Amino acid sequence: MVTIDVPDDSDDDTPYPVKAPRKVQRMKMEPTATTPKLPALRVKATPKPGIKTESSGTFNFTPPSHADVKNLPAFIAPTWSSKFLPAAYRALSKVVKPMLFATAAHSEVTVNVLQEVLDEEYPSGRGWKIVWGDAICTKAVARLGERRGLFGRSGLTAVDDQFMLTRHFAALDAPEAERGTRLLAIIQADARYALRFNGPAFFKNPTPEQHTLGPKDEGYIKPTGFLESRPFIATVRPYIKGTFYKMVLTSSGGVDLEKSDLPVGALVMGAISVERGYKLHLTGDRLQNAIPDFSVSVYSNAAAGYLKSIRKMSAKRWESILKACHASTTDEEPPASPSALDTLDGVREEMYCPSSPPAI
Repeated sequence: MVTIDVPDDSDDDTPYPVKAPRKVQRMKMEPTATTPKLPALRVKATPKPGIKTESSGTFNFTPPSHADVKNLPAFIAPTWSSKFLPAAYRALSKVVKPMLFATAAHSEVTVNVLQEVLDEEYPSGRGWKIVWGDAICTKAVARLGERRGLFGRSGLTAVDDQFMLTRHFAALDAPEAERGTRLLAIIQADARYALRFNGPAFFKNPTPEQHTLGPKDEGYIKPTGFLESRPFIATVRPYIKGTFYKMVLTSSGGVDLEKSDLPVGALVMGAISVERGYKLHLTGDRLQNAIPDFSVSVYSNAAAGYLKSIRKMSAKRWESILKACHASTTDEEPPASPSALDTLDGVREEMYCPSSPPAI
């Protein structure tokens, strides 16, 4: 116990000696027989689970970052992700050969389309010429490849959802060992029916499954609602909804795709993606590995075939598909949507007008 003497309150101002603090010596304790030595704790970092992305040749999705705008011209870098890329994505949805677009085999068309995007979105940058391999083109091509890959993944998801219905699982009153298991025979039959040329993969109202007559036979039930099936609309809608498109008719009343501004590319990619999704279920048990890349090297013939059918679509068919996708056509240009900075320059100072003069 330490006793501290406190002097009484007197006039004696004689200083009291202060003892120096004691030095504390640290001693290392060695383990004894009664004190077992604990092993060092090893902490192993748990890696985050990887998320497999849809492949579109060689590009995988990465979020926008500083590296994404490195080496870009100063007038485009600040709005690269918010302005240039969305316009480039809309262009991908409208080209007639979307599986070739943004590839070396289609470099000239790609550069021309990206140049149109640049000139339209950045009037102040007119005179800047895009060339294949420059910073703008290289970064845009990478992002467009990712966008095409998203189309491919969307189709797989939409089709997978079609096989999550009650009819595709054993009932609760089935034997306990079978209860809740997937009915592979029904899934296989549904996938094969869907992929018929008049089946539910592409038609809103397909030819009945048990109907065996051909298109040239009397009594044939023709499918209706081409490219309005549930999985197709679910695949395409997220990419074109809320967009106004321009449709130009020929003298005979047909649709002139070359002069129109329609999402031809989105429809082509959507059809291929849905077909690809159903093919994964043809055995009844969905394939998990060895899924073909969503690329032109695999689906060039399919793209050409769907494009040929899309070229035949009437104006009424186009309008019905766009309506189902929450998009539309208009004879007038959609109203411009300038950024807030454009609309507020020069008017911020006059935004508030007091009802009476300020008091002096």
